[in-house]
Amino acid sequence: MKIIVTGDGISVTDALKQHIEIKLQRIKHHFEHIDTVHVTLRVEKLVHTAEAGVSIAKNIIHACAEDADMYTAIDDMADMIDKQLLKHKEKIKHH
Repeated sequence: MKIIVTGDGISVTDALKQHIEIKLQRIKHHFEHIDTVHVTLRVEKLVHTAEAGVSIAKNIIHACAEDADMYTAIDDMADMIDKQLLKHKEKIKHH
């Protein structure tokens, strides 16, 4: 799994990259066929936004979270990705 982190209006520090990698490690346990994860961090006035696109075999799963704190936005985004991947995995099992 390749994680690409970009910043829009924010410089991406090593601490932010490590936090993202730690939070996205659990999605690897749920779904092992993940190609790349593209995370975009954005700051607009007082709103911090974390947006991610996960590319898996022929599909892309998107999640976006906003908060006053960047780390909380990253946590919420990781939770959304996790839920969507579990739902996708269950859908595949039932077919």
